[in-house]
Amino acid sequence: MNEAPTSTGLSHAFISDSCRHLSEKANASILRYMSTTLPVIAGALLWFRHLNPFLSEN
Repeated sequence: MNEAPTSTGLSHAFISDSCRHLSEKANASILRYMSTTLPVIAGALLWFRHLNPFLSEN
């Protein structure tokens, strides 16, 4: 019973630290994903619109 607060405190600190680490990694990976994927998607949309002239008329 006496160890419960210390173990939950340690796990909470570990969880918050790992969450902060994961969020930092996620921000970096999201920026890298957006910088590499959005131009590809834009190019694919332009290419698709070039192949289908009726879409560009609308």
